Amino acid sequence: MIELKTTEAQRNKAKELAEEMGSLKHSMLRGAGNIRGLLAEIVYADKFGLQIASTYNYDLLTKNGKRVDVKSKGGWQVPQPHHWVAVERRFEQDCDFYVFARVRKDLELIWLLGWMPTIEFRRTALHFPPGTQDPDDPSFRNKLDNLQMRNKDLRQFDEQA
Repeated sequence: MIELKTTEAQRNKAKELAEEMGSLKHSMLRGAGNIRGLLAEIVYADKFGLQIASTYNYDLLTKNGKRVDVKSKGGWQVPQPHHWVAVERRFEQDCDFYVFARVRKDLELIWLLGWMPTIEFRRTALHFPPGTQDPDDPSFRNKLDNLQMRNKDLRQFDEQA
């Protein structure tokens, strides 16, 4: 896991792009999560020198043409190995790998949690249909149809993508 402070320029760019984007169809947060997702894309692209693509199927392109989709969640808590990352099943994009991030709610800190080749993620992640109890918090039930994996099972950024 890599912890990074975001810059004012990164936050401003994410805010500007989020305003342009508006609320996406079927958005659970009615567009409120756009800035978080865009900030995660910008920070990852800046850290690893990737090109922002912003297509439906992927967010970034690596120097060797691999397609990256960045999945992010918000929160205040420092991510732990037993926490979950998720990809909503109706949005299984056509990309080469997923990168997972947690963005602190004040947008000033981001954790790049790890990555996973898309095919491997889909093959090994656990299916959590809507209404499934969270194994770590039985009071929480999944609202969406997700594939999920624990942070500890992700590949780290020192491994080649």
